[in-house]
Amino acid sequence: VEEFIASAPKTCSLDRTLTALLETLDLVVNPSVSIRVRADKEVHLAISESDFFVLMGHLVLHAVEHAGTNGEISIHCAGNVPGQGVVITVSSEAQKATPFVLKDDISQLIRSDYTNVSSLKDLSDKFSFGLYVAQSIAERYRTAVEYQDDNDTVIRIRICVPASSGSSRTS
Repeated sequence: VEEFIASAPKTCSLDRTLTALLETLDLVVNPSVSIRVRADKEVHLAISESDFFVLMGHLVLHAVEHAGTNGEISIHCAGNVPGQGVVITVSSEAQKATPFVLKDDISQLIRSDYTNVSSLKDLSDKFSFGLYVAQSIAERYRTAVEYQDDNDTVIRIRICVPASSGSSRTS
């Protein structure tokens, strides 16, 4: 399987892969969470489809966890910016009175505590395990996950993904 994945093309359609991801997440995400997407349908990325699926999956799941019940997630994908790539921003706005708690004891009991793995000892408290995995995938494509929290109820996660040579330009 590893040989097959390694030989897979390092390009994917942003629209098609993001649609498949959101259809999959629709089965597990609380229906009260609103996810809106604004993306250029003609953008092709220079990243394997499986890597992009996993990368975006971790970013969206982190945003969903932050948003909580009745929260809103926004995914904005700008067109290819020459020299920079395709900028993808995942925003989460929580509709709750209490702030998001990364190391919530009850959540830690429900899903085992992955942050105790020795290879993650340098992981920042702000980054969850999912964001750590997303960053490790991003590093393979010479980019980084940027994280910004405006206040207790809004976060933004931004990544610049390389565009493939056949990608369209958007003004």
